[in-house]
Amino acid sequence: MNIERLIIKNFKNYMGEVTFDLSKEVILLYGANGFGKSSFFDAIEWCLTGKINRFDGSENELKYDIANKRIDNDESFEVSVTLVFDGNTLIRYFTMTNGTAGNLQVRIISKDGNVHTGQEQIEAFLKMHTADSITYERGSFSKLLKQAYILSQDQVTDFITSEDAKERYKALANIMGLKSILIEFDNFKKVLKGLEKNKEKLSEQVNVLEKAIIDKSETMLSFEEEKLVELLEKNGIPFSEKNLNNNIENKIVERLNRKNFLENYIEFYNSMEDKQKNSSLLDLKKKLNVYESRRELYLRKKEKAENLLERLSNKIKSLSNLEENFEKVYGLKNEVSNLQLLLYGLNIEESNIEELNDSLELLRNEKVEIEYNLTVVKFARKNDPVIKNTKNSIVSTKSRIESINNRLQKNNRVLAKIKGIIEENKDQVLARLISGIKDIQAYTDKYELNYCPVCSSQKDNLSNDIVKNLNYYLNQLNEESSYYEKVIRLSKYLENREQKLSDDIKRLKRKQDENKNKIKSFENELANYKSSSLFNENLFLYEQSLLEEKLANKLKEINKRQEAVEIILKIEKILSDISNFEKTSKVSHKIKSIEEVEESINKNKIRKDFVNGKYISIVSLLKVLEKDISSIKLVIFKLQNLIMENQYNQNFMEINNMALESIKKIDVEIDELNLIKELLLKQEMNSSIIKQITSITEKQVSLNFKISKLVSYINLLEKYKEEKQNYIGNGIADFLNRNHSTVQRYFRYLNPIPSNSELIFEGDEEQLNIKVAYNKELCDRPGGKSNAKNILSSGQLNVLAISIFLAINKEQQLHSLNFVGIDDPIQNMDDINQYTMCDVLNSIEKQLIISTHDINFLRLFIKKNEHRKNNIIVYNLKSPYISSDKLEMIEFESHRAI
Repeated sequence: MNIERLIIKNFKNYMGEVTFDLSKEVILLYGANGFGKSSFFDAIEWCLTGKINRFDGSENELKYDIANKRIDNDESFEVSVTLVFDGNTLIRYFTMTNGTAGNLQVRIISKDGNVHTGQEQIEAFLKMHTADSITYERGSFSKLLKQAYILSQDQVTDFITSEDAKERYKALANIMGLKSILIEFDNFKKVLKGLEKNKEKLSEQVNVLEKAIIDKSETMLSFEEEKLVELLEKNGIPFSEKNLNNNIENKIVERLNRKNFLENYIEFYNSMEDKQKNSSLLDLKKKLNVYESRRELYLRKKEKAENLLERLSNKIKSLSNLEENFEKVYGLKNEVSNLQLLLYGLNIEESNIEELNDSLELLRNEKVEIEYNLTVVKFARKNDPVIKNTKNSIVSTKSRIESINNRLQKNNRVLAKIKGIIEENKDQVLARLISGIKDIQAYTDKYELNYCPVCSSQKDNLSNDIVKNLNYYLNQLNEESSYYEKVIRLSKYLENREQKLSDDIKRLKRKQDENKNKIKSFENELANYKSSSLFNENLFLYEQSLLEEKLANKLKEINKRQEAVEIILKIEKILSDISNFEKTSKVSHKIKSIEEVEESINKNKIRKDFVNGKYISIVSLLKVLEKDISSIKLVIFKLQNLIMENQYNQNFMEINNMALESIKKIDVEIDELNLIKELLLKQEMNSSIIKQITSITEKQVSLNFKISKLVSYINLLEKYKEEKQNYIGNGIADFLNRNHSTVQRYFRYLNPIPSNSELIFEGDEEQLNIKVAYNKELCDRPGGKSNAKNILSSGQLNVLAISIFLAINKEQQLHSLNFVGIDDPIQNMDDINQYTMCDVLNSIEKQLIISTHDINFLRLFIKKNEHRKNNIIVYNLKSPYISSDKLEMIEFESHRAI
């Protein structure tokens, strides 16, 4: 089953859609290094597997690596590879949008029209063609397909440049398709390493627990259980009680509360007065009743004294107010006299308020009229100069307009004359005469006449005479044309001057209109002023200064009369107040003079002083009594909360002595209870430590069990790893060393230095040593075999790598695909190697796809395959950036020599 067609689109350095026809038996790719040969094989690998073995990174990173970098990121484009084989079409693709890669899509359309999508379905479809009975891990089958069919440059290079047996083992495993198994072994080692670390951690935890047990044992407290039992019995506390600690705590609280109660009594007793300490609570209550009865009597006396003092104070205050009124009346009468003198000084004719108000109204109206006419006069005087100048401007502007009109008329008359001159000469008579002479000259020259065709006069040199006349008139024409140009320029100047003078007239007329409007506006505004009822023609004729003086006089007259009105109103109010004061005094007190008032005030003050002395004495006695009552009440209140009811008749001193004795007893009981608490705490702590030690011991046993299980797992895994490594290592060696090995046969054929020596592959775990034995029977003796790295050249190592790959390809049964792909197989080969390589490749009975950078090798291969040239297609990659126009397809016809 051959590959029929490969379509690469925007993949790496392939731009746009590039199609390769692979329908022939031999496909040759030729191009310089970097021209896309390796990318061709990468495209096949990526299409089959979704990965490229020589690239690192995730699937998402790979998409960015393989997308064409020369396409603008702002564009959206598809990256895809399509592989057609046996009528089936496999396509893998994704889309780049604004520099971001989309999801990877893969599908296969079988020749019967069914569509399979996703990597799992693709692998399942491919396995149906041979390997469907073999079980593979996810993704491993497609990787094996690549290793079995395509040999890339990096695989050969890794094998050639491997420095030690381990690296060579990995390189060879890569060529043989065992890379995934090596990765599995690496993961296997990581698991073992992780188990070893877990074992170490568990061992460390066991040691930590061992130390913890020792530390906990050392914290155990010394404890006397007999002492605890004795104290519990003494205090009446059962040892078996569940809430033992709570019960003890409650008993301590009870005793502390009792002690605090007694201490409060003792503290209060010490603060009491000595005279009260020898009493009882009932004695204090009786004494309190006596003090309260006495207080009631004093309070009644105090109230009578307060009422009498209030009445006397009010009477004295009323008489004092009356005295003040007499003094005020005297002062007001003096004020009236002063106001009347002030009114007389104003020198006004009016004698009452009504007359003053009438005069004020008249004066105010006259003031408003003067103010209005003063405003009109100011307006007129302010605008008089402006109006005068405006009128003068109108006269001067009119004069200028007439002057410019005269100049314009003169200009137009001159312009009309010049235009007449131009009009008269517009026919260009002289120019037509010269044109006629030229026509005569042309006629005489044409017919070689020696007489004038106009006047028939004979002339030997008629042409020369015509030319002379022609030149004469041309000179005349030049002089006249200069004159006409001057006339035309003058005409244009006069036309421009006409336009300018017209514009000046328009501008002056606009100015004349503005001045007229200004005068009209002033006259209208002045007319508005005069139309008012306040306008007075006589006042308008006054000078501004006289009107301002007249206005000031009116304001003075108005102010004098306003002041007179205020004085009269004040006099009337004061006279009214005097009348009211005199009426009140006579009605309320029946007193007619200030002397009677003073005598009455003195009598009432003497009586008030006497009553006030009595009041102060009562208040002083009440204060002492209130203090005694408060003191007794406070003592009674506090003692009721500090002593029992049966102690109310008991002496306070006796109660104090009993409290002191009780406190001593309580202190002893509290000390015993605290000791019980301490012993119980030690007991509890020791029990807790024992529980912790038990728990730690259980954890220790559990960890030791886990460690033993880990050790057994590690031993089993180590044994399994050794068996598999020996099996794989020996299996590779057995495959390569077996009798009539394909590898040995290819290598002997390709080796440029033929000999009887054989290659020996020695596998040990993950190492592969390649030896050269000159005599296989003596190879086990010292010096019987040598390291291939030291014996073989880089070309021979290259041949060896290709031999191993060809042997694997020949014997693989993964798939019915029937092709071999080798990327640039002649690296590091000399001419002899290349020649034999052609023979080996010719012997392969499969579709052959190879690339080369060497034109000589290409020619050699084609020459040696002349017998099947009609089954060869050559592709010439002509640029590092490959598009359909940079790819040349070459086919050969059977009748043509190569």
